[in-house]
Amino acid sequence: KEILFIKNDLKKLDGQKQDYTTLKNYLKWGIERYPAKNMGVVFWNHGGGTIGGVCCDEKYDFDSLSLSEIELAIECTSKKMTDKFEVIGFDACLMSSIEVANALAPYSNYMVASEQLEPSNGWEYKSFINALVNNVSIKGDELGKIIVDSYIEDMLTNEYTEDEYSTLSVTDLSKIDDILVAFNNVAKDIDNKCVSTEILQKLNEVAIESLEIGTGDADYGMIDLYDYMDKIADFIDGTEEVKTSIENAVIYEKHGDASPNAHGLTFYYPTVETGFNYLNQMRNMVISPYYMNFIDKREAYISNIKANNVVMENGEVLFQLGYDFWSDDTFKLGENNYNLENYKDNNWECSKYYYEKTFEYVEYEFTTLEQY
Repeated sequence: KEILFIKNDLKKLDGQKQDYTTLKNYLKWGIERYPAKNMGVVFWNHGGGTIGGVCCDEKYDFDSLSLSEIELAIECTSKKMTDKFEVIGFDACLMSSIEVANALAPYSNYMVASEQLEPSNGWEYKSFINALVNNVSIKGDELGKIIVDSYIEDMLTNEYTEDEYSTLSVTDLSKIDDILVAFNNVAKDIDNKCVSTEILQKLNEVAIESLEIGTGDADYGMIDLYDYMDKIADFIDGTEEVKTSIENAVIYEKHGDASPNAHGLTFYYPTVETGFNYLNQMRNMVISPYYMNFIDKREAYISNIKANNVVMENGEVLFQLGYDFWSDDTFKLGENNYNLENYKDNNWECSKYYYEKTFEYVEYEFTTLEQY
């Protein structure tokens, strides 16, 4: 019943979609009414990973909280706290990504989340709440392990249809920076080498291969980061450093038999033609400017193939996506002819977005490729 009091703080016009203030007001209410040495937050609802966000609101066209909204809400709340949250968890699908971890790192010690889809009943709360009651000083890493163990055990005991694909991990957010630095070096090599369709094709084939063995989700472009680094090591430099940093950051992880290559953290890879909505969102949360440039380059090139029906001499499509998720209105190309030879670098590395905290994302959204 206490939670009902928050509705008095919400200032939304009728028909207006949910935004970060809903979460901000809830967190403010929670820390003021129940201050404690150790505090945590659990997001429970639908999850869509880096791009899809979490917590769909049935009253507002299933609008979800984006990573930008989550980060802004927690950042506002953190000003009223004496320390970080001990743990932030996602009892939701697909939220254990490096982009999510990066957004939470300044505000929490640990993250508990799943790489894969979760069944509708979600976590097994009784076990870890009992542990919390019995030891109010329990730390996030220990509590996270209990959450993982009880969740996976519940999956196997009750034989849910998703049990073989179930994953859950505990990530030490103080070690995320090491992953970011290592990944940025890899992304730079990827971007530099993407001067031919051969490398683009190989990178995409690896993504498809990872998805086929249950280490991600095609609809939302989530792929196990460790597995992907392992598979591109033969032609991309620096992948071992990324793998090592993931091993250090993911302190506990369990997965079902159908997800053998799950290692605790996914990353966003455009497995489908994403369009401006995804591109605009990724500008706000991407973990490497070189990787943003690669995504931008790849999208522009693939859209050109779709628009111009580029084929090889034998009639095969020049660039095979692997998943047929085309939408007719994703790109408005006009007469543009983008390809790798005439691609113009957007110079994301020097963009003020990466360094300016007050950057107004929405005002800079694009609706056509020409504007982009």
